[in-house]
Amino acid sequence: MFQLCSKLKKQKVVLKKLNKEEFSNLPDRVKRAKESMEAAQEFVQLNPMNGEGIRAEVMAVHEYALLRRSEESFYKKKSRVQWSWGSDLKDLCRRAFHTGRRFVNIEKIHSFV
Repeated sequence: MFQLCSKLKKQKVVLKKLNKEEFSNLPDRVKRAKESMEAAQEFVQLNPMNGEGIRAEVMAVHEYALLRRSEESFYKKKSRVQWSWGSDLKDLCRRAFHTGRRFVNIEKIHSFV
Protein backbone atom coordinates (compact mmCIF):
# COMPACT_ATOMS: atom_id res chain seq x y z
CA MET A 1 0.00 0.00 0.00
CA PHE A 2 2.84 2.35 0.82
CA GLN A 3 4.46 1.70 -2.55
CA LEU A 4 1.23 2.52 -4.34
CA CYS A 5 0.84 5.80 -2.46
CA SER A 6 4.44 6.74 -3.19
CA LYS A 7 4.03 6.06 -6.90
CA LEU A 8 0.80 8.04 -7.03
CA LYS A 9 2.45 11.02 -5.33
CA LYS A 10 5.27 10.96 -7.88
CA GLN A 11 2.79 10.77 -10.73
CA LYS A 12 0.83 13.66 -9.28
CA VAL A 13 3.88 15.94 -9.49
CA VAL A 14 4.54 14.92 -13.09
CA LEU A 15 0.89 15.38 -14.09
CA LYS A 16 0.67 18.79 -12.45
CA LYS A 17 3.76 19.91 -14.33
CA LEU A 18 2.35 18.58 -17.61
CA ASN A 19 -0.98 20.29 -16.98
CA LYS A 20 0.73 23.58 -16.22
CA GLU A 21 2.88 23.42 -19.36
CA GLU A 22 0.18 22.25 -21.75
CA PHE A 23 -2.94 24.02 -20.54
CA SER A 24 -1.78 27.17 -18.77
CA ASN A 25 -2.71 30.48 -20.32
CA LEU A 26 -4.42 28.69 -23.18
CA PRO A 27 -6.37 31.64 -24.69
CA ASP A 28 -3.18 33.68 -25.07
CA ARG A 29 -1.34 30.74 -26.61
CA VAL A 30 -4.19 30.27 -29.11
CA LYS A 31 -4.09 33.96 -29.98
CA ARG A 32 -0.31 33.89 -30.54
CA ALA A 33 -0.60 30.72 -32.64
CA LYS A 34 -3.29 32.32 -34.79
CA GLU A 35 -1.16 35.42 -35.33
CA SER A 36 1.80 33.20 -36.22
CA MET A 37 -0.32 31.21 -38.66
CA GLU A 38 -1.66 34.36 -40.32
CA ALA A 39 1.85 35.78 -40.66
CA ALA A 40 3.07 32.53 -42.23
CA GLN A 41 0.13 32.51 -44.63
CA GLU A 42 0.82 36.09 -45.69
CA PHE A 43 4.47 35.19 -46.28
CA VAL A 44 3.45 32.23 -48.45
CA GLN A 45 1.07 34.44 -50.45
CA LEU A 46 3.91 36.88 -51.16
CA ASN A 47 6.47 34.11 -51.88
CA PRO A 48 4.56 31.07 -53.18
CA MET A 49 7.67 29.22 -54.39
CA ASN A 50 9.48 29.37 -51.06
CA GLY A 51 9.51 25.80 -49.68
CA GLU A 52 10.67 26.85 -46.22
CA GLY A 53 7.75 29.29 -45.94
CA ILE A 54 5.30 26.59 -46.95
CA ARG A 55 6.66 24.21 -44.30
CA ALA A 56 6.46 26.97 -41.69
CA GLU A 57 2.87 27.67 -42.68
CA VAL A 58 1.90 23.99 -42.43
CA MET A 59 3.50 23.73 -38.99
CA ALA A 60 1.74 26.93 -37.84
CA VAL A 61 -1.63 25.62 -39.05
CA HIS A 62 -1.12 22.31 -37.21
CA GLU A 63 -0.08 24.07 -34.01
CA TYR A 64 -3.06 26.41 -34.18
CA ALA A 65 -5.47 23.51 -34.80
CA LEU A 66 -4.02 21.55 -31.87
CA LEU A 67 -4.31 24.51 -29.51
CA ARG A 68 -7.87 25.25 -30.66
CA ARG A 69 -8.90 21.64 -29.98
CA SER A 70 -7.25 21.80 -26.56
CA GLU A 71 -9.00 25.05 -25.74
CA GLU A 72 -12.35 23.69 -26.91
CA SER A 73 -11.88 20.55 -24.84
CA PHE A 74 -10.94 22.62 -21.80
CA TYR A 75 -14.03 24.82 -22.03
CA LYS A 76 -16.26 21.84 -22.76
CA LYS A 77 -15.06 20.07 -19.63
CA LYS A 78 -15.30 23.24 -17.60
CA SER A 79 -18.92 23.76 -18.63
CA ARG A 80 -20.01 20.36 -17.31
CA VAL A 81 -20.94 21.27 -13.77
CA GLN A 82 -22.55 18.53 -11.75
CA TRP A 83 -25.11 19.98 -9.42
CA SER A 84 -25.44 18.00 -6.22
CA TRP A 85 -28.49 18.91 -4.26
CA GLY A 86 -29.25 17.48 -0.90
CA SER A 87 -32.27 15.24 -0.49
CA ASP A 88 -34.01 17.96 1.56
CA LEU A 89 -33.82 20.40 -1.33
CA LYS A 90 -35.09 17.76 -3.76
CA ASP A 91 -38.04 17.06 -1.48
CA LEU A 92 -38.77 20.77 -1.17
CA CYS A 93 -38.68 21.26 -4.94
CA ARG A 94 -40.86 18.22 -5.54
CA ARG A 95 -43.39 19.38 -2.95
CA ALA A 96 -43.52 22.89 -4.43
CA PHE A 97 -43.99 21.49 -7.95
CA HIS A 98 -46.87 19.21 -6.97
CA THR A 99 -48.52 21.95 -4.91
CA GLY A 100 -48.41 24.26 -7.92
CA ARG A 101 -49.81 21.53 -10.18
CA ARG A 102 -52.65 20.93 -7.72
CA PHE A 103 -53.70 24.61 -7.91
CA VAL A 104 -53.56 24.52 -11.71
CA ASN A 105 -55.75 21.41 -11.73
CA ILE A 106 -58.24 23.00 -9.30
CA GLU A 107 -58.45 26.11 -11.51
CA LYS A 108 -59.16 23.89 -14.54
CA ILE A 109 -61.94 22.14 -12.65
CA HIS A 110 -63.48 25.48 -11.56
CA SER A 111 -63.35 26.78 -15.13
CA PHE A 112 -65.51 23.82 -16.28
CA VAL A 113 -68.08 24.35 -13.53
